[in-house]
Amino acid sequence: MTNLGALRGGPITEVCRWEDDYWEMFAGPGPDVPEGEGRLVPLGCVLAADPSLAPVVELAVGEGLWRDGEGGGWNRWERQATPG
Repeated sequence: MTNLGALRGGPITEVCRWEDDYWEMFAGPGPDVPEGEGRLVPLGCVLAADPSLAPVVELAVGEGLWRDGEGGGWNRWERQATPG
């Protein structure tokens, strides 16, 4: 899943793997993607368009990466400890 901003050439800055065969990759913050702008695209197509996304295939389910912009280094999302 990606958004129109990424498909129009915007740098993907957030990635999360939610299932074995399902990633969400957005240009900009995922929660800010307007409803109706999400698109299902084969992972290979996204990787072919932006080889800097290669590290996303190594993510375990539930892990994510973010970066400040195109060409920036990837950072892992840190999971917040659950209270209790």
